Amino acid sequence: MAIKTLNYKASSEIQDVIDSLGRTEDIKFSPDEKYLGLTEFLTDKIFIFEISRKNGSDSEIELLSCVQIISQDLAAPHGFDFIGSQHFIVANRNGGVVIFKIPTGVSGYQEIKQAPVKFVFGKVFFGRIFTPGSVAVYQIKQDHYRILVCNNNVDTIVGFDITIKSDVDISVKNKGVIIKKGLNLPDGISVSDSKKWVAVSNHNENTVLVYPLSPLLNRFTSPAAVLTGIAYPHGLRFSHDDKHLFVADAGSQYIHVYERKDGNWQSGSGPTKSLKMVTKKNFLKKPTGEEGGIKGLDITLDNKMLVTTAEYQVLKFYSIDELMKTETSQEEHAKIQQQVEHYKTLEKKVQLEPSSFA
Repeated sequence: MAIKTLNYKASSEIQDVIDSLGRTEDIKFSPDEKYLGLTEFLTDKIFIFEISRKNGSDSEIELLSCVQIISQDLAAPHGFDFIGSQHFIVANRNGGVVIFKIPTGVSGYQEIKQAPVKFVFGKVFFGRIFTPGSVAVYQIKQDHYRILVCNNNVDTIVGFDITIKSDVDISVKNKGVIIKKGLNLPDGISVSDSKKWVAVSNHNENTVLVYPLSPLLNRFTSPAAVLTGIAYPHGLRFSHDDKHLFVADAGSQYIHVYERKDGNWQSGSGPTKSLKMVTKKNFLKKPTGEEGGIKGLDITLDNKMLVTTAEYQVLKFYSIDELMKTETSQEEHAKIQQQVEHYKTLEKKVQLEPSSFA
């Protein structure tokens, strides 16, 4: 069954910008849902869209403005999240972790050269930042946030406590390695609204690891659950009621939906639903099997709208109600899982065969 996208309004100028984007990675709504930000990996740029949903309607989405941020401190930007309503943070694969001020008062489309208001540095040994790929932010109290940064190539997630009083009064405290056990290229991260769980895309193991988020969480803590049935997990988000976890599969045409049962996440659980989000034509534009699928996704606070991005399907909106109504038979679900297993067996440099894909 074809997955229907939601229409949105945008000026021809802003639509031209969207159509020109290439390898986008992470995507995120701001906490007040006034903005939508995404990273452009190969051109070292960040794009911030001002967004409107009239009366919370999924049928009346409008992109009011777009800012392209250029900075010498952006180097293969991959991870992205907002810190409150005035700042955002970027994890650069070929650089460091930086905090920017959200540009305001923009109309239409503008390109802005901007310097970070703060650089985030880790300790040399136990809390260092190295090839940061993804980042998650959650609020602890007013003006005070916890930041979790995935170090892709050293298989650690380091934490920072950040207090923002103003653009010139930002303090950062390194909390060291928060998660390590079980990681093998952590490629995406999400914290549940309840602050009970943190989920990590474990790229090289083709799994998602779910850890209990508590003051006791540390480098020796084992995951509470290992979720399976994914080719190459990338961006992921908990639903805001904590009942589901949506996972972008960069190595297949699908996103996968997992369900929490009896208050916990169950190890070995496969997805309850897999939704084909990328066309065969677009998926096969990438020569190998780890990059052609959805990269980033996010969910609105009312759990009604999903936004996704991929290199050849940038900025697509969907009704979550409609997605969850999509039915697949047991036979179809088994076939999808067989296809995902096939994707996992492909070597990184092996050319994809069109006949292998639906």
